[in-house]
Amino acid sequence: MSRTKRKKRYRLAALLADLTGFPPEGMADMPVLLCRGTMEVMTEGCRAILEYSGSRIRLDMGREILCVEGEGLTMSDFHRKCLTIRGNISRVLWEV
Repeated sequence: MSRTKRKKRYRLAALLADLTGFPPEGMADMPVLLCRGTMEVMTEGCRAILEYSGSRIRLDMGREILCVEGEGLTMSDFHRKCLTIRGNISRVLWEV
């Protein structure tokens, strides 16, 4: 899907969310991230683990790749496309 089509889809999902009260990520199949300081990132929508080391973790999130960098990184709680990354997180990047 092109970047323009993805933006239109996200805008439509936001509009529908306003009208219905449902979260937009459920309507547009968007990945969800919750960052708790620099020690934890919780993800929803993970399809595959592409790279895993103590300093870098890359996840297939559907249309994008999520890259988390830091020190002492570990993964846990992998359940139904949800995954938690813990450690000393220095950077969270989207690779498009």
